Amino acid sequence: MKRIVTLLLLLVAASAQGQPFIYEHPMWCMSHNEVFAQLKEKHNEIIIWVGKDIQDGSSYAMTANAKENSWTFVKSNGQVACVMGVGTLGTFVGPGSI
Repeated sequence: MKRIVTLLLLLVAASAQGQPFIYEHPMWCMSHNEVFAQLKEKHNEIIIWVGKDIQDGSSYAMTANAKENSWTFVKSNGQVACVMGVGTLGTFVGPGSI
């Protein structure tokens, strides 16, 4: 029992020091065109931001519907797109406000 408690304490101490870890969660993926078509047709979201991943060259996009205050974050390689996150009550944060 002491060994288990010691191991748990070491794990907590290691995570408290900000050690990197891999976060895995399920993502909804389908063809690039179908993902963006559904976001537009079903949720009336349009692309408001795009960026390129410097590690693998894939693209990120944020879509939003200002009227419904909804947003979606998507990663795509141009052929397949995966929804990484969805939410509501987004707030635009301008330069210097973080």
